[in-house]
Parts: sequence; C-alpha cells; structure tokens
Amino acid sequence: MLDPKKWLTVVEAAHELGVSDSRVRQMLKAKPGTHEIGISGQKFGNTWAIAQSEVKRVKRLSRPVGNPNFVAKTA
Repeated sequence: MLDPKKWLTVVEAAHELGVSDSRVRQMLKAKPGTHEIGISGQKFGNTWAIAQSEVKRVKRLSRPVGNPNFVAKTA
C-alpha cells in the first residue's frame, strides 16, 4: 500500500506546483523528447498518485514562461 505521506493527488500536486490540475494531467501524459515538462506518477483506476519527490524535482526545474515552440520560431 502507498504511504499517503509520500504521495499526492493531482489536485495536491497542482497546488504545490502553482498550476491547474489539468496542467498536471498534461504533464503526466508528456512524451519524452519534447519541450513539455513531464512528471511521472502511478495510476490506480481513474486516480493518479504522484510522489512528493517527483513534485519537488519539477519545482527545481527552471523553465522560461511561455510556449517554447513559439519562442524558438521567433528567435
């Protein structure tokens, strides 16, 4: 069984990251090798569990604000 102290729901992860819960779901579906910031989690039925360590890792990433595809095309 998962230790509830070490795992977060999508809503809790979104609150920690300062983004919407739909953005966290997008991050969970991000494919490697793209400009998207990905986050890994474990799915149980319709519910995601995201490790606190994974949320901390994503918080440490430095990423400029805005759409990276648009910025790359205009630079």
